[in-house]
Amino acid sequence: MTNLLSPHEIATLFVIHDTPEQVACADPGAAILQRADLVKLVPALSGHIQFGTTSKGRELLRRLGLATVESDGSEASQLSR
Repeated sequence: MTNLLSPHEIATLFVIHDTPEQVACADPGAAILQRADLVKLVPALSGHIQFGTTSKGRELLRRLGLATVESDGSEASQLSR
């Protein structure tokens, strides 16, 4: 059985993908996403630890229309309009 994400968890996933420094490591929504293997803790350039999206998380955002993969393989975030 697959667990469904709440709207808050989907929004948290998008924020982590777009601006990970805005989500605290203790955020309960991020912990749920981490258990679902949608995000992981990664070292930031500043030396702090922050969340980053996994390939599974990026694929979910792409399927929701919240992120696209450019032709060179790099990722670009965008809101659906």
